[in-house]
Formats: sequence, C-alpha cells, structure tokens
Amino acid sequence: MLSDAFWHGELGAADIVGRTLTVNDEPCFVVGIMPKDFSFYPKRTQLWMLIPPQGEYAKNPWSSMVGVVGLLAPGATRAGAEAELKALQARIINEAPPESVLRTAEPDVLDLQSEFLWLTGRNLRVSLIVLFAAVTFVLLIACVNVATLFLGRAAERQREFGVRAALGSSRLRTMRQLLTESLLLSIFGGLFGVLLATASIRYLNAMNPVELPPGNPITINWQILAFTALLAILSALLFGLAPAWKASRFDLNAVLKKEGRRTHLVAKYLVISEVALSLVLLAGTALMVESLHRLISTPLGFQPAHLLTANIDLTSKTYSTSDQRLNFYNKLKSAVSAIPGVQGVAFAPLVSTGSNGLSVEGTRGEYQGALGNDVSEAAVDVDYFRVMEIPFLKGREFEARDQQKTLPVAIVNEALASKYLHGDPVGQHIRLGKLEDKHPWLTVVGVVGNVKGFVVFKEMGYVTDPCVYLPLTQSPDSKVAILARSAREPSAVIPAIRDKFSHLDGSLPPLDLTTMHEWLSQFFNQPRFRAGLLSIFASLGLVLCGIGIFGVVSQSVAQRRHEIGVRMALGARQGDTLHLVLREGIGLVAAGIAIGVAGALALTRVLSSLLYGVSATDPLTLAAVATLLMLVALAACYVPARRAMRVDPMVALRYE
Repeated sequence: MLSDAFWHGELGAADIVGRTLTVNDEPCFVVGIMPKDFSFYPKRTQLWMLIPPQGEYAKNPWSSMVGVVGLLAPGATRAGAEAELKALQARIINEAPPESVLRTAEPDVLDLQSEFLWLTGRNLRVSLIVLFAAVTFVLLIACVNVATLFLGRAAERQREFGVRAALGSSRLRTMRQLLTESLLLSIFGGLFGVLLATASIRYLNAMNPVELPPGNPITINWQILAFTALLAILSALLFGLAPAWKASRFDLNAVLKKEGRRTHLVAKYLVISEVALSLVLLAGTALMVESLHRLISTPLGFQPAHLLTANIDLTSKTYSTSDQRLNFYNKLKSAVSAIPGVQGVAFAPLVSTGSNGLSVEGTRGEYQGALGNDVSEAAVDVDYFRVMEIPFLKGREFEARDQQKTLPVAIVNEALASKYLHGDPVGQHIRLGKLEDKHPWLTVVGVVGNVKGFVVFKEMGYVTDPCVYLPLTQSPDSKVAILARSAREPSAVIPAIRDKFSHLDGSLPPLDLTTMHEWLSQFFNQPRFRAGLLSIFASLGLVLCGIGIFGVVSQSVAQRRHEIGVRMALGARQGDTLHLVLREGIGLVAAGIAIGVAGALALTRVLSSLLYGVSATDPLTLAAVATLLMLVALAACYVPARRAMRVDPMVALRYE
C-alpha cells in the first residue's frame, strides 16, 4: 500500500496498482494507494507492507517489536479491553523466554489520539495553552485600546448627547446606539480576521513548519466561524459597554464641570491594565526567545558545520553477512572520499541507542552485578571521531587492525568514565549487560568527549548519557548513517555522493542526504514555531499598547488645553509643559509595569517546561521588558507633549 506522496513524487503517478515493486529484494504486489489526506505517525512513511504469516514476527515473536492498534467494539470500555488482554497474556506468557521483560509487563490500553499528540510534541498541549493565552492577551489589549478611544470619542460627543437628551432621547436609546457602533466595528474586524486566518492557514499547510497530530488538519469550519461570531459579540460588549454606560449617564451641568475629567480617569485605568497585559505577554515571549537561542547555540560536543548525513539500510538479503556489509561500507567510503571537496567519510548511527546495564571487571554494583541502566552504545567507523571533530581525551582511536577476530575493544565517553570507571579508564574491561551475561569483555582503549543528544521525553534540553563506542569492523550494523565532511558548501557535493551511492548498488533507495544543521533543526521546530508566533503576538500587543498610551495622553492634552494655556500665561516654560505631559504618561506606564511584573512572576511559571537555560522569573528579562515598555511610552508621549509645548496661551484662553 503506497502513500499518495510516494506515488506522485517517486513514481510519477504511474498506473502502479496491480503491478510489482521490489522492496528489500522482495517482490511486493501493489494493491492500492492511500488517499492524499490520510495521515498516520510517522508522516514520512511511504509504503505499508503486510506482516506475512510465516515472516520474522512469526519466527521470533518474543524478540520482535510491533505496534498494535485496535478498535473498541460498540459499548466496550478500555478497562474491559485491558482485562481481556491480561487474560490472554496469562495463557501465553509461559511461552516467553525466562529472560524476557514481557514476563513482568502488564497490558495497557491507551488512546491512540493521545499517543499521537504526545509523539508529535511532548509540550504540544502546553504550547497550545500558552499560545491561546497570548492570543487572549492580545484581544484584551485590543479591546482595552478601543474602549479607551471610545471613551475619548464619547467625551467629544457629550454636547451631541445633551441635545439628544433634551429632545427626549432615553438612556437606553443612547446605549443602544453606541453598542450598535461597537458591534459593527467588531463584526468588520471579525470578518477581516477570518480572511487573514484563511490566508495564514494556507501558508501553514503549505510550509508545514511543525508536525501536528495525525487526523487533525487545520481548516476553517463552522465551529471556528461560530466561535469567531461569538468572540466578535463578546468583544463588542467588552470594549463598548463602558463608554456606552458613561455616555448614557448624561447630565449637562455635570458634563460642563467634571464629567470630562472622570472619563479621563477611567481611560487611565484602562491604559494601566493595557501596560500590565503587555508586560506579561512580552515577558513570556522574551523567555521563549532566550530559551530558543540558548538551545540552538549550546555546543553539542561535535562540529556540525560542513557535515552531510543520510541513513543507510542494508537489511536486505544481499547484505545478510557481516563481510558483505563491511565490503559495501569500504567501497562506498573509497568512492565518496575521492570526490573533490570531501575531507572525510565515516559511518555511525545518528543517535546512540540502547538502555544497557554495564559490568566492570572486578566491580560489583547494583542491578545484580551490572552498573546502571543508562548506557547507550554505537558502532562507529575508524574515522568517526575525526570526521565529527569529537575531541579525543585519552588513549587511541579505533584502527584498521580492530577486526572481528581480534581482541574486542571499546572507546567510552567522558560521562561513562567519570561515573563508572575509577582510576585510569584505558585498559579496563567492561561488558554491556550483567556479569553473568555471555557478551564478550571489551577492553577500553580510549576516552572521548561527551556528545549531547536528544530524547523523545525531553523536548527542551539535551542528554549526555554514558556511551560505549564499538568499532564498526567488530560490530557491522546493517543500519548506519553516512557522515561526510566537506571543505566547501555541503550542498555542492550532494549530487556526486548520490551518484556514487546509486552506482555502487542501484537496488538500494537513493540517499536522502541533508546537512547536519538541517537534521538538527527538526528538533528545534516546535520551540522555533512557538517563539515565532509569540513574537508576532507580543509585537502586536506592544504596538497596541503604544497606540493606547498615545491616545490617552493626546486626549489629556486636548482636555487640559485651557490649563496649559493658563500655566504658560503665568510664566511656565516649554520644558515645564513637556515634563508635565511626560510625567503623566510615564506615571501610567510605571503603575502598569508594577502590576505586570507581579502578574508575570505568577504566570510565567507555567512556561517552566518550555524553557531551557533560563528561569521563568529571570530578573534580567523582566528588567529588559520593563525598559522596552518605558521607551515605547516615552515615544508615545513625546508627540502629544510636543503639541502641548506649542500651545499659544492667548488662543487657548480666548477659545475657553
């Protein structure tokens, strides 16, 4: 069964159903092609093959691993399914080998959608909550901003409302008119938002920046439209109700004496809340961006620049023996090394695997003679450490004389040597597994620096497990990666390496070569996407906050025009007027910052699982965000302040 992408991309959408493809030297009958919108995990799967009744799983059922997916019958529960599986296990578990871990395992029925959610992003749920909170903050900032502008507009229309009241207009009619204006503004904003969301979704689906759980396409459906309509109505009430209520409480004498000042006071409170919300949003974004920067810039223990890699799978019958695999690796290494610009070639797994115990000769520790269960292993080429530029600390590297018939040797990393090997590690004998296991003793011939790795359980961070490196010549694995270091731009030698590989064995799938930086970037997709979206939302919030401060200070200057004219007539200088206006704006921002810092200290703790190398309450980040808001406030207040400095006292007094 072929995927639609493989059918179009590799086979050119040819009429393939009913014909035969050769996979791993085995003829396979193509029975169908999956729909284009079908998705499963992992998404890169290109074809699915039937598990044959007489295949490897049937021959070695207790040493094979396979995922099991089941559909619950109508009315069945997960607890009932687990009970059935436990009963089934009790009948067959005695057939398992004595050392099998399945003897102590218990069946557990999991929800497939939840598993997909976890596999595609360990922090996906928290990320969505954080992003939704950021969107909510931006919406609140926008509503507060519009409410502030509506309050100012209502103050300017007080004479109009006074005439309407004198002519018999009721408070309810005035409120209804203003709420209708708010609702129209919100509806048009919602329609524009839907258009913008549609364009953004098309872009996201085309670019596919992050892997989402299968079966969850991003689309605009009726639920989204209904939510948008509800949000538009709630937003209209949120930013329109306060101005409408203020305008409906109309008293002409009160308006002439003090209503303008009361309206201005409400606007001040709104701006303070706007600044507080902006600070919390900016603080969370700054922490995310700083975490991403530290995650990407952390030294990994090797040099990824100018390094190319691709996985090689030699599990076909053609390479069933160790000698056949080693012969292929040697030929490929010679061919690629001869390409101009290639400095070195090596073979090794991209990720060290295993969760082994370690036995040290002459030492008995926990786990029935084995030390720990955290030791990984990797079979590597003799040039692996040189090509990867992993620092060699002690002893010697692997050599061509380390063959299957010679003394088994190993190189350990610094983490293993410091944790399990006392004294000089070189010359000590270790074994992967327990003391009583039949694995051969390995003589440690060298110690290398640690290489940071990624694990599925820890999205934001690295692990440095104790690792045992084995020579590929003594443990010729069928699944390795080719590593080629280039003296020039790596992409320039990709076609030549692919040609050499295909010429060596055309029956193998073509090499999917990529730079090491590109391979590493897949682990940063989720953090980068989060930080990018939060940066957009925080920028919007900052712009809206600046607009809000500018609007309130401008309204204040307009309402205090007479006062400013009197001050200047009595001898106040332009600098005094500038200081007066700036002090008012900075005072609002300072109050908002104080409230926002308290909110940020409480709310950013939720981000702890999404941070790396920085505390959720980092004082430098809060100080930087507060300084940025203060600078924005100064810029927003400066224009109204300059306008106040140019007030002509005679014109202001004559106007009043």
